[in-house]
Amino acid sequence: MDRSLLFFYGLFIVFVGYYAWKAKKQRVLTSTLWQLATLVISMILASLIAESGTGTWWIIVVVISFALLAGGMILFLGIKFRRGKKQFQAALNIIKSQGAAGLYTLLHDESDQRLDWQVIYLPEQNTLEIGANIYYQKWVLFKKYYLRTLSGRTVYFVPDLLLVEVDLSRNGLYALGMFVRHSKETAESVRHYADAIKSGVNQPWRLVDDDQQQKR
Repeated sequence: MDRSLLFFYGLFIVFVGYYAWKAKKQRVLTSTLWQLATLVISMILASLIAESGTGTWWIIVVVISFALLAGGMILFLGIKFRRGKKQFQAALNIIKSQGAAGLYTLLHDESDQRLDWQVIYLPEQNTLEIGANIYYQKWVLFKKYYLRTLSGRTVYFVPDLLLVEVDLSRNGLYALGMFVRHSKETAESVRHYADAIKSGVNQPWRLVDDDQQQKR
């Protein structure tokens, strides 16, 4: 066997081992399988042209490999977004029919398919909303974090500080469970918002109504 082919097959085995480890550790099986498929196709093409291929063919192989990988990632992200949107709609239907009781049921969901629920608390705007991370986006400081809210809006929040506890004096993004457990006041705000969604009020929850604000 040609030494160049031995090199490619050896490289292939190394990459297969890496992607298998990645799939097991990070639980991204679909993405990993697509990357492996791209790698296999690249190796097959490389084997076919190893002896007779020209420099142009090698460039084509590289371009095709990257195109397949990019296309696969776009497809994978699209599938994830569609799945997240479908899960969110199912959850929203539960809340619209059960109100706060339905939201608490979702909050205690321990399945692998559960959504990541967050509270967008904005005392400076006098509003509170609950949203889900249907985009499977990672939380990063100073980077826009997008959520789909129960009010039907897509909003983003730019975290500027890692908040380890609820601070009601400033704008913040909190895990729903953390916010509910903080105090009776925060739990009541969540309950009122969920019940308002059940009643068909598709607006952010106002922390203080207009009459109370005028009295202040």
